[in-house]
This record gives sequence, structure tokens and C-alpha cells, in this order.
Amino acid sequence: MTGQTQTNTRRVESYQTDDVDLLSSRYYAAPIDYVQIGAGSLGAEIHAIATSKVEVREAYFQASVLNVVERPLHRFGIALGVTGRAQLLGTQLNDSNLAYTDGHDGIFARVNAGSGWCNLSIDRQLLEDVAAVHGYAIPSGKAARGLPLPKRAALLGTLTGIAQSRQGATLSNEQFEDAVALLVLRSLNPPVKKYGMKSEKHWAVAHKVIDFIHSNYALPMTLTGLCQLFNVSERTLRYNFKAATGLSLQQYLTHYRLHRARALLQENKVAEVREAAAACGIPHAGRFSQYYKAMFKETPFEALRRRAPR
Repeated sequence: MTGQTQTNTRRVESYQTDDVDLLSSRYYAAPIDYVQIGAGSLGAEIHAIATSKVEVREAYFQASVLNVVERPLHRFGIALGVTGRAQLLGTQLNDSNLAYTDGHDGIFARVNAGSGWCNLSIDRQLLEDVAAVHGYAIPSGKAARGLPLPKRAALLGTLTGIAQSRQGATLSNEQFEDAVALLVLRSLNPPVKKYGMKSEKHWAVAHKVIDFIHSNYALPMTLTGLCQLFNVSERTLRYNFKAATGLSLQQYLTHYRLHRARALLQENKVAEVREAAAACGIPHAGRFSQYYKAMFKETPFEALRRRAPR
């Protein structure tokens, strides 16, 4: 079994085990019991990331397993099959659907031997808050939704990327939870028709957001929070900002924070790298150093050593 790391309330895991009790104890989102129902080695391979409000897991098993939550949950869940055969509350997962549940009936899920699936659990209140801002509907009960093959493949790729920390690792916990909530809501709602807007409107929205970022870059920011602040939809904000600047909101925010941090380091305004990182809204010093080196081709420690004495 490989190591487990934890930053604030975020847990990141990647391990293999034959112990079903270990699987149950390390599922953080809900009191799930795993039961091996097939002969042979369990051979579980798990990749997962979790905060107090969101958990995304990718799991593979050599033997068949059943996982059960006996009581109602204040969580919403979706599941997609990765390989082999899996089902959630009787819904067979195939290559053109996802299954979902509002958690009111608990959970019964089965993954057959040699199969894998990706499942996501999200706090109900978080989902409701984000849905209210963006005008999405949350289905009740348990059912499945068909998805065209390319869209399902893209969704599965995103979820497995999150579970393996290839995607979302650069986000704060608040941004991560907001992004996952939007991912769930978009996957459960019909697509909205694309529309065009005049370039002056692109610039008007982009300028407002940029002004806010420049004044508040040290504060936590989420897409949902910005939509509330400027009274625009997610699609309007994303579309207009990208059309005007050529960058996503997250790209621009990260770039601006890094430039402000560089100024602090070069102007002798901080004594340590972690001070610069925290002052610019990137509290994880190791992650900050990665971004900094990728942009400026030197580490923040090197920038500290080169600066002039006070």
C-alpha cells in the first residue's frame, strides 16, 4: 500500500489492498460497508481524493464486491463504469450512461470481478447552493441518464483524472468543491444552446472580473462566487472571459497571483517563500513553488537568494 497525504481537509490516496474493512474505513464521504461476494483475492486498487464535502473515487476489483449504505444520506452520488460490469441501485453501468442517486434510499452498488468504476459523492447542500446560482435542476430519486459516447468519455476522463490527482490539484478546496458541483450539475442537465455575443460585451464582463481579481487576489475565489457577484450565468462568465482574454478564469487568476508573489520576493517584502504564497492566495507552498518555476523558469527560493539586501 502506498502512502496517504493530507492537506487541510483534502485527502489524496492511491493504494492496493485485499482488506474490505480497510476499504470501508477509508471511504470518507459516507458510512459504506464493503463485502466481498466473489471467491479469490479481492485485489482492490483505489485512487481517491476527498474534502469534507466532495469525494471522487476510482476503484478496480479482482473479486466481486457489494457496497452498502443502510440509512439515508445527505449526499448526492453519480457513478460511471470504467471496465467490466458494475451497477448502482440496480442500474447497469454501460458505455453510454451514468447512474445517479439522491441518497434518500441509501446505496446498494455491485462491482463484478475484474471490473472497475468511478463514483462521486457530494454534499447535498453544496449541490443545491451551486444549482441555485447557475439555474440547474437536481433530479430526485435514483435513475440513469444516457450520454453520447464522446460526452461520457470526456466526463469519465475528467473524473478519473480528478481521482488520480491529474486534474483539480491546483485548486483550493473551495474551488475544487465548486468545480465538482458544476461538473455534476452539467452532466445531469440537458445542454444549453451556444450563443454569440458582441465583442464589447466580452470586454465589459472581463474588465469587471479582472478589476475584482486585481483588488482581491489574496482571497479564495470560486466560479460560483463570481457568478453571484456579477449576476451572470456560469456559461456567460466563462464564455465572455475566454473570448476577451484568451484565458480561462483560473489561468488568469493563477498567473496574476504568481506575478504579485514575484514582486513580493524581488522587492524584499517577505522573508520566506511561504509568506509570498499565502499573501497571494496560494497557501500550499509546494504547489506554489511548482507553478512559480513553470512560469518564471526559476524557483521562488532562487528569487529570494538573488534579491538585494534590505
